[in-house]
Amino acid sequence: QDMEYRAVKGNTSFGIETILREGLNVPVTDRERTLIDGMNGLKYVGGLEEYFKSVELFPSINFDRIIEYLAGFNKKILCAKIGFLLSYFEKRWGFPDNHKKEIKAHLGARINYLSDEREEAILNKEWGLMIPVRLKSLLEEY
Repeated sequence: QDMEYRAVKGNTSFGIETILREGLNVPVTDRERTLIDGMNGLKYVGGLEEYFKSVELFPSINFDRIIEYLAGFNKKILCAKIGFLLSYFEKRWGFPDNHKKEIKAHLGARINYLSDEREEAILNKEWGLMIPVRLKSLLEEY
């Protein structure tokens, strides 16, 4: 399978673990950093549907790390997107009120799109996001 590697700008030193693979130490992102990186670069992870299908396999999430990592990225739109995602998977992972409030404290006033594509969408008022209508069936499955 063809792979494309891209440099990531900014401080990217948080959320990285080292694993031993075939005798080599390989840096990889932890679950929470992977969750945020995927949402931050949907076109690199197969798009929105593929991203949701992949992260639903995570058995749990460390919410303190999510808050810490979102602060490192310092992007209001990313806070909205991750907040929506965590609300979506609340039955699976939980979503403590204190963490939800912390993320909401960093939302902007603008309405943004969950997807990079501009398409027919419905407004999620809680997170200030336009959610693609094509995701309706995926969202209803869970």
